[in-house]
Amino acid sequence: MLTILRDFKLTQTSNTVETLKSVLSDLEEFKKNLPLSDKPVLEITMLLVDGFIDLCRWTSSSFTGEVEADRFLRAAKGKTLMAEEILPSSRFEMFNSTVRNIIEKINNTSNYNDIKDVAGRFQALTLPIFYLTEHPTETRGRNKASIKNEEKQPVNSGPFVIKVMFDVERSPWSNSQVLLPNTIYDISAQVTIPYWHEKADYLLIDYITTLTSDLYRISNLRIDRPRDPKVNEFELKGHVEFPVPQNYLSEPMIIKPRATFHSNSDMKFNCPVTIIGYHQLQVKVLDKSRTSLGNRSGFKSIDSRNLEIVDEVQRTITNLDSEHLNDFVESLNAVTNYMGLNLQQALYKDGNDISESDFQEDLLYHMRTWLGEAVKEAPKQGGGPTDIQYKTITIELKVEKNISDRQKMIEKYLSQPVQYSTASGAQLGILCILDLTEKHNPPANPQNQITLETPDVHGFKKGSVPFPTKIATVIVDGNLKLPSSYSRNLKRKNEKSSNKA
Repeated sequence: MLTILRDFKLTQTSNTVETLKSVLSDLEEFKKNLPLSDKPVLEITMLLVDGFIDLCRWTSSSFTGEVEADRFLRAAKGKTLMAEEILPSSRFEMFNSTVRNIIEKINNTSNYNDIKDVAGRFQALTLPIFYLTEHPTETRGRNKASIKNEEKQPVNSGPFVIKVMFDVERSPWSNSQVLLPNTIYDISAQVTIPYWHEKADYLLIDYITTLTSDLYRISNLRIDRPRDPKVNEFELKGHVEFPVPQNYLSEPMIIKPRATFHSNSDMKFNCPVTIIGYHQLQVKVLDKSRTSLGNRSGFKSIDSRNLEIVDEVQRTITNLDSEHLNDFVESLNAVTNYMGLNLQQALYKDGNDISESDFQEDLLYHMRTWLGEAVKEAPKQGGGPTDIQYKTITIELKVEKNISDRQKMIEKYLSQPVQYSTASGAQLGILCILDLTEKHNPPANPQNQITLETPDVHGFKKGSVPFPTKIATVIVDGNLKLPSSYSRNLKRKNEKSSNKA
């Protein structure tokens, strides 16, 4: 459940629903073996998971235009009412606190992006650790001596398991968590320790990683053994800081928490403890002044090209508004993800006649699943309607059926997004062209299909504009044939050449 919610995307709601249905089935089986006092925990969890399934159904039904899609949203909120009724029966306060946060977020859900926040709160769900113990029946004939000997058998000698959940700035630690360099963040850890080693006086949580010590600072956490053996839940505070940013395309850094029991009287004693929950922390340290903190396109070669585009923008435009740049990068990532998806799945196959309105509808849907309600359709700018607007970025869409030469194709359409961007005072924009020309050869590597253009503007010589406009152009290949068709075309071409010879 944590895996599917950690990687939750609005475009994958059907997969999420199927996985969570399986989780519900497992929880139902597990609940049968719990004592009556612990059953409310799983009953509440199952109601909330079922409510999240309803949120996914609300999303997918809304995107497909289903009538009365809001019934799923109402169902999700109804299940939170049922969970609230059961909540007083749960005796685990840390679990109850997290449940209240999830219930509050579901009840306040009004748009699709809110569902991602609900998924994030689920990751902080502090399920208690349950132990199912068999109690053997008394055997006749046992004498007091044998019972006394049994009582002297060593107890709590391991193995030991604890649960650890991390928050950063009062939100669940995401894997991968994005942080800024040279910034001190508050972290907290919710720790459940069911049993202590007999010799242990305290538990220490520290960290192991391949990073050198000068590249990270994160607080070690110490829990002293409580006098009351019934106390098994703890909350600790600390800080984390990373002094150096990563490259935009670097993989997340991995830090693994390590737990050990220690003794105050025996310095040589240490007993390793297994951690469940957050057994590793992934983090990306990005400099917001240089790159967007948003999602990447998801395609490595495309991400590499996008980074080059962003670097060129920052080198050639001085004093660029950071929010405008962030909007540009998020838009570019969403559009190029659609380009990569098209190359993988051939969304626009040979013979399909796609109009600009069809293309707009497809890309609009895709961008809304990535960026939410801020993606708008055809607002008026510069005297005419544009195709898509995301915050400060205009995305102009075109369909080309005659010109295959990339530069000529771009020159044909470049002036229109410039006018729309200029009308809103923006220096950045995107032109996305669906190429439906006849394909005699396979499509080029996608890095060749992304360029950054500096169009000429009235009244200024080329290269002399103090505040230039930059347009990223993305060409989506359509009218795609089966891979085998290109080899057959090449064979026929070679046969014609040999016949002429």
